[in-house]
This record gives sequence, structure tokens and C-alpha cells, in this order.
Amino acid sequence: MPVISEAPRVEQWLFSVLTGDTALAAAIGARVYVGAAPNTATFPLVIFAQISPGDDLRGVGPVRVWGEPLYVVKAVGQGQSVQSLAPLADRIDAVLHAVSGTVSDGRIHFCERERGFRRTEVIGDQFFQHLGGEHRVGAGPLTNP
Repeated sequence: MPVISEAPRVEQWLFSVLTGDTALAAAIGARVYVGAAPNTATFPLVIFAQISPGDDLRGVGPVRVWGEPLYVVKAVGQGQSVQSLAPLADRIDAVLHAVSGTVSDGRIHFCERERGFRRTEVIGDQFFQHLGGEHRVGAGPLTNP
């Protein structure tokens, strides 16, 4: 019975999808980060992070078919206006919502946006805007048990 940890597979897949999109790459280059961006990063950029492990989908008996973690995927910019991030957030939604895929040892059964995400963060005298969505991802082994 194959059992996997979903987070590394989901994060590998998200990174691949986000960095592989030519429209996002034209706007942000390779500035896609898991969890947090380094202090030296330039803006705008994209960050994604797991915000909930979600539920497991179980089959018969102890068989776990897949997990459904929740990820926030957001464009982040510096300044007081969020308007410049709207095209990036729209593109993130377009490349992630209602899609599936695979990684070397796992399958992404689905990725669906559940709700939007908007936040303003102030660090010292710097404003940082966050705009994106919360995406539920169904991930499991390549073959079902």
C-alpha cells in the first residue's frame, strides 16, 4: 500500500507549474518561493505555502487514497497599491484553478481555488501587498492502492 507525504509533491508541482508559465516568467522571472522569499529578493514575486494539511480521503480499511492540503499562492509587491499585482494574481488563478498533473512519484488529482487572499503587511516604513488565492490540492501516489 503506497503511502506518501503530500507536501513535498504538491510543492514540487506548484513550483513547476508556476515557473513553467511563460506569462508569469515574463513578469517575475524565476522569483517563485516556497514559504518565504529571501531578504535579497526583488519585487514583484510569488510565494506559496501550506496553510492547512487538509483531510485525507480514505478508501476501504486503512487505505489512504490522497490528502487535500490547502495552500495560499500569492503575488507579493512592495508599495501602498495592490493594483499592479492584479494581473499576476489573475494569472496564478488561470494556471492553477481546475488543473491536475504529476510529479516523479506522485499525482496531483486536482487543484481548485477555494477563496481569494488579500493582505497588507507593514515592516518598518515599508508596505508589502499580497494578492492571490487559497488553493485546495488533492495529491497522492502515482497509483491508487
